[in-house]
Amino acid sequence: YKQAESLLREALEVEPDAPDLLYNLAAACQNQRRFAESEELLERVVTHSSDYVFAAASLAQLCISRNQLHRAHQLLESLRQIKQMSHSEFDAFCAAHVDLYLAEKDKKTAQAWFGVWASADPNNPRLARYKSLW
Repeated sequence: YKQAESLLREALEVEPDAPDLLYNLAAACQNQRRFAESEELLERVVTHSSDYVFAAASLAQLCISRNQLHRAHQLLESLRQIKQMSHSEFDAFCAAHVDLYLAEKDKKTAQAWFGVWASADPNNPRLARYKSLW
């Protein structure tokens, strides 16, 4: 992760506001247990690129873990306007919704989001974590 961080910082010198670089730098920091720096980077991405799915979904997951459910809703709501997502973006988007509704003890809505996710990508290995809940 240190090498990735170094390369990402170099790339950011050329493109200082590139959301993908900032998001990946946040991941590198998180994996080095520098959580505050990671969160600051995610906030920066969401502030400047609110439609960057990975950052908004990651920040929403962090809010869910802190029981800041209203903020998680706001972050995910901003993503619902996006008309096309890659498979991995949709994966992060749906997982955050399932986790949010589970945190709110709204199993019915969580299950509905799980169904949307599973119908789009039935072989996704991340689904196994949730299948036992239904």
